[in-house]
Amino acid sequence: MKRIFFIMAALAAFFGCSGGNPAVQAFRREVIDSKGHLFIIGGGARSDSMMQRMVDLAGEGEKHVLIVPFASGEAEMTGAFQREQFLRLGVNSCKVMFCHKDSVDSPGNLALLDGVNIVFFSGGDQNVLTSYLSGTAVLQKIREIYREGGVVGGTSAGAAVMSKVMITGKEKNKLVPEESFVFIGRDNIETAEGFGFLENIVVDQHFLYRKRQNRLFSVLLDNPGLRGVGIDEATAIVVKPDNSFEVVGESDVLVFEPLDMPEGSGSPAFTVRILSPGDSYVF
Repeated sequence: MKRIFFIMAALAAFFGCSGGNPAVQAFRREVIDSKGHLFIIGGGARSDSMMQRMVDLAGEGEKHVLIVPFASGEAEMTGAFQREQFLRLGVNSCKVMFCHKDSVDSPGNLALLDGVNIVFFSGGDQNVLTSYLSGTAVLQKIREIYREGGVVGGTSAGAAVMSKVMITGKEKNKLVPEESFVFIGRDNIETAEGFGFLENIVVDQHFLYRKRQNRLFSVLLDNPGLRGVGIDEATAIVVKPDNSFEVVGESDVLVFEPLDMPEGSGSPAFTVRILSPGDSYVF
């Protein structure tokens, strides 16, 4: 069931905000024009029933999967574990890409994508994943698979990379050295350029379980006009070609929408929508 809250970020001096936000006029609809689906998981457990939903998105024909585990510190183990699940779910083939960063665009790696209609990015460190793939022919080929009707999915780090403005996981200024993200403020959360499958949304993951509301609010203050989507563990959003998504899995997804406040009103404001499994959202 959808729940909607209106939140006024009241710490105007803390945010350095002196007036309304003219950049928030209308939400940008900048997305890759695609016939395919994104399957973005917030991390944590990946039940067979949830992953079966991802496999089924590839349609009625054969299902051929490529796992990209570069984000993981134990890439081979991660790839083997995820491969076993996909094979258990009845896909026709499942390959895993392993290589050094300087050989990503080798003919052999590009050939791994031939005939693939499901691509899955593992969890780990999203900065490592982008360092491997950003600007590569492999990533371009994955984009083409998505445009032509394929499925591109990812979990945790593999979820963070889906948005153009990517949260790196690093905080610039810690008030308490041993704790992270204890306040909301501008220019505090480090971001980098992700893969840009979603350009008008910032994706965050492990969201409720790790209490990441502060960092997503902070990123949105630095990027007026964008919306935030916080996906909890064991939960995913299915992004459809009609620019909507559906929530699947076990927990909730929060959507943060900036409001266009009157000039001189002070602090920025957001609508926060809480979406449960089965709920849909149009962006």
